[in-house]
Amino acid sequence: MTDSEFEIIMRRQINSVLRLACAYLKCYAEAEDAAQEVFIKLYRTEISFDSPKEERAWLLKVTANLCKNRLRTPWFSRRADMDIPEEMTADFLCEEKTALTEVMKLPEKYRTPIHLFYCEEYSVREISEITGIKESTIRTRLQRGRELLRIAVPKNTGKE
Repeated sequence: MTDSEFEIIMRRQINSVLRLACAYLKCYAEAEDAAQEVFIKLYRTEISFDSPKEERAWLLKVTANLCKNRLRTPWFSRRADMDIPEEMTADFLCEEKTALTEVMKLPEKYRTPIHLFYCEEYSVREISEITGIKESTIRTRLQRGRELLRIAVPKNTGKE
């Protein structure tokens, strides 16, 4: 892969990689570090993609695996959860600030499928391939995540 090809891929996929890393790590600075590692891995790997969809799937799978590994480290298990930083509510991450905040409060097992389904627009089958989790489990986690979000973000009925 040439430097120009790498730069094109990076510019095209950086936001998707950052969003997924944020969904896993709940910290913008950590997500940036993870994204950097993902793109270093891409640069060092001799790989070619047939389509942008294939490159995106590869990058998101690498991102998911890298973030899972980071969450297993002693540093992550010993740190206290902090409030979601303001940077994570930037426009490129999600349109609705309140919804994003509530999604980020979900447990990781619900947060990741919700993010991949709604923000990245992957199908249940594709989410299953990216995460390595059964399709039925993904559907269940999507349903339970939606239920938790319905409770957390009440619908605006228009009546005040």
